[in-house]
Amino acid sequence: MSATPAAVVRTPERAEELRTSLAEIRARVQQAASANASANRQPTLVAVSKYKPASDILECYEDGQRDFGENYVQELVDKAAQLPADIRWHFIGTFQTNKSKILASIPNLYAVQTVGSVKGADALNKQLTTRTTPLNVLLQVNTSGEGAKSGLPPLTSSPAPEDAELVQLARHIVSSCPHLHLQGLMTIGSLTESLYVTEKPNEDFEKLKQTRDLLEEALAAEKGKWALAGPRLRILHEQARLKSTQPAYEGHIPLNTFEAGFLAVGSALMSLANPRRGDMVAALGDVTSGPVLPRLRDAMLESPEGRRILKGRPRVNSSTVDMNKLALLSEGTFGRAYVTWLERCGVTPDTREPVHYVDDPELAYVLLRYRECHDFYHCICNLPVNVESELALKFFEFANLGLPMAGFAAAFGHLRLTSAKRQRLFSEFVPWAVKCGSSAKSLITVHWEERWNQNVDELKRELGIWDPPEARWSRPLSEAKAATEKRQKAAEAQLTGQS
Repeated sequence: MSATPAAVVRTPERAEELRTSLAEIRARVQQAASANASANRQPTLVAVSKYKPASDILECYEDGQRDFGENYVQELVDKAAQLPADIRWHFIGTFQTNKSKILASIPNLYAVQTVGSVKGADALNKQLTTRTTPLNVLLQVNTSGEGAKSGLPPLTSSPAPEDAELVQLARHIVSSCPHLHLQGLMTIGSLTESLYVTEKPNEDFEKLKQTRDLLEEALAAEKGKWALAGPRLRILHEQARLKSTQPAYEGHIPLNTFEAGFLAVGSALMSLANPRRGDMVAALGDVTSGPVLPRLRDAMLESPEGRRILKGRPRVNSSTVDMNKLALLSEGTFGRAYVTWLERCGVTPDTREPVHYVDDPELAYVLLRYRECHDFYHCICNLPVNVESELALKFFEFANLGLPMAGFAAAFGHLRLTSAKRQRLFSEFVPWAVKCGSSAKSLITVHWEERWNQNVDELKRELGIWDPPEARWSRPLSEAKAATEKRQKAAEAQLTGQS
């Protein structure tokens, strides 16, 4: 193929920026390697290129970089098709067996770093029968023990038990998967360990080294033969680490396990005592959503709309959404219905709390996206913002998305209702919320900003949503529509003046 695909747009400024960054990273890797002269292999720098344009990859390629890591199968397929054939692609995302055939079709796929089961290994091996050289695989180890992360338990004792999952998987690949080459182990360590504050060894990578040594002993393999991979840096060396004081994204506040637990209890109590404390409600959502966010992220990755959301990371507020433009849309469109809903409820899209306590930047965005789209859920479900309707929507969200905070609000929020309202909530709204929420399309995957012009009734049918029992609104619909029409006329007058 040509060195510069027609679709790739490159600029001198970006090229210089990438070359400078790559030089700095290489220097850090070399420094880490020099500090561990006893290592019997040189570290390999894998540049994580997810969401980055092909032009960035090409600039790094021309500066000598050959190993690139991608998290998402389709993005990897697309980039591999338009970039040089001698790039060594590493798949570093969650490995799903149903993606084996697609991954195997990439001729210059160098490694899959996230194999965690015999089933996955067999599925991959089955699709590689025409490959001339075995595909490198790394086994994922969950050294931090975090429930939200994939991977097999590390090995802790010598000799390693023969029935240990990791030993069985490694032995199976070596003996029964001729199209796979066991290259080493991989872990995604905890952020607390990656953001170190002392010169002590990184505990997660120490566990990975110990596991590697015990596994080599169990399989009678050459000592130090297998590589170690840590995707926080994508460097196959345990001593190349990030500096501690840097947050993972703007507004991020890293917490250790004790701090997270303390915040969870405190924010839960404060939220019960005063549900209007949005900061406490948000904090509780941050520290309890960890196990669910990877599943929601994966659901987004399974849909074209969801992938566009993750790639573009749109925000929802009065600066990014032109309300006057939406008011100009035809009656019956989702955009027009949203503006009318805001008018009827007397709210704005600017009241959502930021995410602070989710460590992974991508998962933090998923949670932020949920918060900023909450009013869209109100609108599409035809629910106001009073306590009963908010609780009904929380039941719906819990059934649809499974977020613990929604379940917490649903479980305890009704205690603030009168007995009559509570009776109606559970007899009328909850049955609707559970049935509709569990059967509807996952709303986190909907790119609402692409749906402004769509007929709202058609959109509801597509999503599998039907109206709840009649809710109590504080403002008549006719008044809200009149306010929207007033906004429409003002927008039309502004357009006329500009022309």
